[in-house]
Amino acid sequence: MKNKTSYIFSEVIKKTQNGTAIPIINKNDVLVHKLTIFEDICIRNKSNLDIVALEINGNQMTYAKLFREVERYIRAFESLGVKKQDIITLCLPVGVEFICAYFALTTIGATCNAANVMFMVNEGVNEYTEKRCSQLMLCDTQYFKLLLKSNSIKDNDVETVVLTNGAQYSGLLDDMEDTMALTDKFDRTRFISENDFLDCGNNQIPFCIAQYDEARASTFTYTSGTTGKSKCIAHSDLAPLFLVASHDLIERPDELVGDRSLITIPFQHPTGLFYAMVLQLACGKTLVLEPRYDKSIFYSDIRDLRINHAVQAKPFYAQLIEDKAAGRIKKDDFKLFKHPYSGGEGIPKSVCEEINKTLHFASCKKDITLGYGRSEEGSITIGAYNMPGRLNSAGKPIPGVKVRLVDTESKQTIPSIVGNKGEIQICTPIMPLNNCYLDEYNKSGLPDNSCIDEYGNVWSQPGDIATVIECENGELSYIGQKR
Repeated sequence: MKNKTSYIFSEVIKKTQNGTAIPIINKNDVLVHKLTIFEDICIRNKSNLDIVALEINGNQMTYAKLFREVERYIRAFESLGVKKQDIITLCLPVGVEFICAYFALTTIGATCNAANVMFMVNEGVNEYTEKRCSQLMLCDTQYFKLLLKSNSIKDNDVETVVLTNGAQYSGLLDDMEDTMALTDKFDRTRFISENDFLDCGNNQIPFCIAQYDEARASTFTYTSGTTGKSKCIAHSDLAPLFLVASHDLIERPDELVGDRSLITIPFQHPTGLFYAMVLQLACGKTLVLEPRYDKSIFYSDIRDLRINHAVQAKPFYAQLIEDKAAGRIKKDDFKLFKHPYSGGEGIPKSVCEEINKTLHFASCKKDITLGYGRSEEGSITIGAYNMPGRLNSAGKPIPGVKVRLVDTESKQTIPSIVGNKGEIQICTPIMPLNNCYLDEYNKSGLPDNSCIDEYGNVWSQPGDIATVIECENGELSYIGQKR
């Protein structure tokens, strides 16, 4: 049968067809499905089974196959003893392995510890496994060699390591035997190849799907912000579900099922995991996975891979200006490129204008969309949607997110009048994670840089300065960042 579906997909769709109402929770007037994020994506793509979900190195995987592969990972994890509330480390590049492992772990109620390999190299694997878990780690072969070379991984840092190499999906060079030979010096750590791990998932043993749990941390991501030191961020089950549901309320007529979205931002970053991966899959798009993180090929990837959407950092878009000047970008190169997104980094007005000129020269009809992301609140809490002509860091809150300006000294609220300037604060239901995992969280379970108003709303205080402006459509917004 061409599109034999997975057990999870069949069960969740069966519930929608027999009249069983999907449980809903209301978060600041955003209606969120009270499910695991994987179940939510199954429901949203029930008519997209033949659509390509993932593409890497020319190899494609439909939504139907992705759903079956996630179930294979669930059984593989459970065969290794992984259970609810366990914390499993993923040290993996952008690829099918991470996506399947993430959905599998969060579906069975385990926590996905999405560790950044460079932080591990600088700070040691034990810094991440001792505090978060020491049971199991999935590690890419190239990353493992890097950890060995830097002497960052030691025997018994992790009980079991599953070594992956992408050959299962991308046709990349299989050097598993060479890598496994390097493990001889480890006496207490058990190593398993990717093939053997996936073979464990070929059984038909029944498994349990975890219940939605807003109180627990389902995912750890890592960011350095401006500190240069890794910072762990805990995200509950609500974080990806709220992001997806809030975007249901935003009109995006140019974003269609089957659109091709370029994915290069590592999934260890909140923006890469939630915005670039989860949200795009929830919309039925095709994720074009590029493990390479090289701005010099950004322009050619947009053209050659027929990209419709991309989320990239400022230097990638700035590189396009140089590529155009060097004659590498031609007319119509970006004719399929519908929407260029960027994150929360401020871009000087002159640079932003040159980026837009370059995009238009190559036949992209849209200006660059600049967001204002706050990782601690669930990634991309504010986006510059439907705001033509905006330059620099602009903010229009996505549904369910509240924004205010306060005086930097008194912390009193400043009226939203054009020209007023103050410290920007954000209130979102994703922020107050009551967990004990984060060093930077205080005993109340709230971030140290937060405050509670007289109505019980929790507001983050990132320290950024913004000014109230009037947009072309008459709406008020904010512009500017201190950092």
